[in-house]
Amino acid sequence: EVMFRWIYNDFPNFILPDQRRFVSQTTGNLYIAKVEASDVGNYSCFVSSPTIGKSVFSMPIPLIPQIE
Repeated sequence: EVMFRWIYNDFPNFILPDQRRFVSQTTGNLYIAKVEASDVGNYSCFVSSPTIGKSVFSMPIPLIPQIE
């Protein structure tokens, strides 16, 4: 079993799923609907496997909304 979580800016600020944010436990993708200015920052994927007791972080991915 593999679990996907996303971190906003710094550990341990985990993203909590809400009306706008969703983390797929199938693909690990983070989905954000209606990106807002408060969403700007760095996101890192945190993947863990309780079965083998290992965890890994991705490199930070910056979110910079495009101005229309």
